[in-house]
Amino acid sequence: MSDNVQTSYGAAPGTGYAGQLADAGPHSIVSGIASAEIVAGIVLLRSDTGDGVAPPTAPAASPTAILATAGASTTGIQVLSGTSLNGAVGVTEMVPPRNVTLVLSSHADWDATNATVTGLDADGEVQTETLAIPNNGNATVTGTKLFASVVSITIPAQTGAGGTFTSGTGTLFGDLTRHVAGVALYDAAKEPGARAIYSSVGVLRQGRVRMLSEGGNPGDPVWVRITVSGSQVAGAVRSTQDGVTCTRLRGAQFKSTTSSGIAVVDFNLPR
Repeated sequence: MSDNVQTSYGAAPGTGYAGQLADAGPHSIVSGIASAEIVAGIVLLRSDTGDGVAPPTAPAASPTAILATAGASTTGIQVLSGTSLNGAVGVTEMVPPRNVTLVLSSHADWDATNATVTGLDADGEVQTETLAIPNNGNATVTGTKLFASVVSITIPAQTGAGGTFTSGTGTLFGDLTRHVAGVALYDAAKEPGARAIYSSVGVLRQGRVRMLSEGGNPGDPVWVRITVSGSQVAGAVRSTQDGVTCTRLRGAQFKSTTSSGIAVVDFNLPR
């Protein structure tokens, strides 16, 4: 008998594919239906209804997303809410959350005052932000807080009714953890490449998994790629923010150094 016989096997294989489980478990796995083409090893978001899952997408900044029809300055305080916020987004939820902009016309009726935006953050908690209106307007005022939805915009009294304004969204992205379905799993029984739309996809919610990675080391936090260029993949992970192109994922941590574009991630979504 040969002495070269393997008598023990590790629970975490040293190599593998993106989307492959990285240890013996435990794991929490569910099934989803692809709402778009999906590659293994990326973060997936839930659709608004049913079992649909898809990679994250980057909404474009829009100066009229919240208030499309130009509002006008008045000599009294005005509070815009509900159907008054008639942009493409309006009062609906934004995934991921975004920062708010206020676009002001150039007019002497604008006074140096403060507008107030009220809405909900990524966890559904109420938050407000003050946006400074400059004297004579002629500015796009950009907020820094990240809103999952806007409830109201308050414009203080001005000199007259000659100024106009719209409100929109900027380029910053907030936390989308509560919309994450999990990680797209590798399936050796299916042909390689992207999973076609409407096909069934295994989705890991808890456990260690190999993911497409742009770089990370054990213990690093996990950021999810939202905006892509070149060969970048939406839903891939990295350990740094990379400007405004990624969003932080809570409940996840790198467990290995990225090698050949793949890293082991401890993926445990908050319950």
